Amino acid sequence: MNVNKFIGYILSFFTYTAAILLTICFAMVFIDVVFRYFLNKPIAMVDEVAIILQVAFVFLALVQVERNKGHLNVTFLSDHFRGYVKTIVDIAGTVVTVGVLSYVSWGAYLLIQQNYEAHTRTHTVGIPLWIIYTFIPIGLIFAAFTRITNHFIKDVESDDKDVD
Repeated sequence: MNVNKFIGYILSFFTYTAAILLTICFAMVFIDVVFRYFLNKPIAMVDEVAIILQVAFVFLALVQVERNKGHLNVTFLSDHFRGYVKTIVDIAGTVVTVGVLSYVSWGAYLLIQQNYEAHTRTHTVGIPLWIIYTFIPIGLIFAAFTRITNHFIKDVESDDKDVD
């Protein structure tokens, strides 16, 4: 199995998982709204679970957004360069992005560790907070991996085209 297919499987898993979580979140909130306003019986746990699902699907979908280069980019500088200079500017941008993603992942890891040691839980459902926060570094680490492989695979594909 080549690297591109492997990355595709990971992206598909994260994308479909995020879509399923988003659908569950929408359904839960819709049902809660119906119960709250029409039956005057709100469901206590929906707000808490919806926030948990939002954290999960945002950070899982981050990997697909990174793969499709869907983030906002400031290209006013790199658009003016060509050849090797543009490549160097692109690599520098990737290094900065991966550095920021790694730094935030480390902060999330420390947050997970702190909540694990303190045994903190959500108020209504009682889910340990460290489980919820685990989605943050997972999404960020795979987004960094995807950012790196975007450059590597692009360079490999362009080298293959040059050989033909």
